[in-house]
Amino acid sequence: MSTQSLIDNNVETKTIVESLPCTLTREESHNYAKDCARLIREREKVESEKKGKNNEFKERIDAISKAASDISEKVNANQEYRDVDCHQEFNYLTMTVRTTRLDTGEVVGDRRMTAKEAQRPLFGEEE
Repeated sequence: MSTQSLIDNNVETKTIVESLPCTLTREESHNYAKDCARLIREREKVESEKKGKNNEFKERIDAISKAASDISEKVNANQEYRDVDCHQEFNYLTMTVRTTRLDTGEVVGDRRMTAKEAQRPLFGEEE
């Protein structure tokens, strides 16, 4: 905003607006202090929310990475572990236990009997 006036041919005046330092009133200073405190609390709240979201995103990313890694291991090994029905044969002559897959007939384990397994039930007793 500006206004002009001509005092004489050699002097001209003009009113302008400039941004200059001004001393705050006590009330203005108090209001700014309250606003500043409110903004600081708000910033802390937002930073806390951000941290929580970052943790949430990290957990989600970690879960996705773990799932991808698990699948990658299966693909690289071309196998995975599954529950398979098996048959166990207890041979009391050799004191061994043989485990055989029922789906393929493959022998998957031969081991010594444990002391408990070696104890045969007496006639008429159930295991």
